[in-house]
Amino acid sequence: MYGESIPELTTQRLLLRAPQQDDFSVYEAFYADASQSRFYGGPLKSREAWTKLAMEVGHWFLKGY
Repeated sequence: MYGESIPELTTQRLLLRAPQQDDFSVYEAFYADASQSRFYGGPLKSREAWTKLAMEVGHWFLKGY
C-alpha cells in the first residue's frame, strides 16, 4: 500500500481523512481530559498522546485505514 493516496470522504457536514500532524493539539486536549478519553485509553500525557497520533498516522500510511 506504500505510496498510494489515502482517500478522503467529504460531505456538507463531515470530512473523513487520515490523521495529520496538525491534529496534535486536538489529540493532546482530548487525551488530557479523563472524562472524554477514559474509554479510549486515556487520560494520557502529552508525549503519550503524540505517540498515539504517530501510530495512527503510521497505520494509515501502511494499511490505508
